[in-house]
Amino acid sequence: MSEEENNNNNLPKKEVLPPQKRKRIRTKKGSALYIDSSQMMQELIKFNETGVISEELGAMFLKLATRYTSKPNFVGYSYRDEMISESVYRMISQIAKFDVTHPAKNPFAYFTQIAYHCVLTLINKEKRQTEIKDNIRAKVWDEMCEEENIAKIEERDNGDN
Repeated sequence: MSEEENNNNNLPKKEVLPPQKRKRIRTKKGSALYIDSSQMMQELIKFNETGVISEELGAMFLKLATRYTSKPNFVGYSYRDEMISESVYRMISQIAKFDVTHPAKNPFAYFTQIAYHCVLTLINKEKRQTEIKDNIRAKVWDEMCEEENIAKIEERDNGDN
């Protein structure tokens, strides 16, 4: 055994700690983005009876979409406002499918999933648009370089005569 291996064997072994669970940050009741579950359920029941979306329910959808898109996964995108507006639009268009008589009575799960899928769809759409733009830029750049090279070759050929 070499001296280094001997020294490593004499060192105390480090204790391996189990990974710690991250605590989920909850919105506090006093926060501007807090939505009371029972109040949201009452608004949804009112919608079921009247067929009219109240201002409060619309504000709740906006708060939910804003809060959801402020997650670290989505906060860096430049089109976050589009994510919020598209999520609210999708929630409003899907509101009639929510079953207020379901025993779970959890509107957050339903509308959060709508927001999640809407945000992912928008991100994928924006990625495709970015790829298209990049491909067009590359083609234009290649054409410009090719035209410039042809012009230089023609200029050189004309200068030789």
